[in-house]
Amino acid sequence: MFLSPKKPVILQVLTVVVSRIWGLKERLLVREEEPEIFVFQFKPEDEKNKALDGGLWHYGGSMLALADYDGHAPLDALPLYQLEVWVSVKGLRMAVRDERVLMHIVKDLGEFVRANPILV
Repeated sequence: MFLSPKKPVILQVLTVVVSRIWGLKERLLVREEEPEIFVFQFKPEDEKNKALDGGLWHYGGSMLALADYDGHAPLDALPLYQLEVWVSVKGLRMAVRDERVLMHIVKDLGEFVRANPILV
């Protein structure tokens, strides 16, 4: 996990807060591997998956960028530079609700992943 904190991180506080946010039943181990890079060690695999797939997370006003880590790979090889987010565009007229128009809207935001088929 990558965290660019606004103030220093106290590991015990980080551990308690993210455990509560993720609703973990088992103890979570956290260590700072490098400055602003923390490694979380989960007991059950399903709790790790809940954290990885459960949504966008933040701590102390900073977005958490999470990636699965095997404990052996170099940390700079982890994909901690990309977050998939859902963007809602309000007030878009029906005549321009197609994927081509949406591509123009999102081109400055990043890479287009998919559109909600109900709205297109």
